[in-house]
Amino acid sequence: MAGEQKWAPMVRRGLDGGVDMTIEAGSRQDSSQAPDAMMAGRHELARPGGRQRRTIVASVELTALARHLASRRFMTQVITGAIVVAAVAELLRENQARGVARLVAWDQKRRLGDQLASQARQRKGS
Repeated sequence: MAGEQKWAPMVRRGLDGGVDMTIEAGSRQDSSQAPDAMMAGRHELARPGGRQRRTIVASVELTALARHLASRRFMTQVITGAIVVAAVAELLRENQARGVARLVAWDQKRRLGDQLASQARQRKGS
C-alpha cells in the first residue's frame, strides 16, 4: 500500500536538555528520497503572466514614484534646485546686462571717433 500514512513516535531533545516525545505522521515510503522527488509534490503559486504581470509591475512602480514625489526629502531637493536655478538665472541676466552695457559704450565711442574723424576730414577738405 504505497503512500499509506503511518504514525511513528519520535524522541527529541528539548532546549532545556529534557526529552520531548512527539508523534510524526509520515508515509511508508523511504525517507531517504532525493529532495527533487519530494519537491515534485509541492504546489507552487502560479506567477501571473503577460498583461496582468505588466499591470502589477506598473502599479508598483507608480506607487513607488508617488511615494518618492510626496517625500519630504524630494520636496527639499526640488525647492533647493528651484532656488539655485533662480539665482543662476539672475546672475546670467546681470552678466548679460553688463555685457550689453559694455557693448553699447564701445559702440558709442566708436561712433564718436568716426564722427570726429569725419568732421576733421570735412574741415581739411573745405
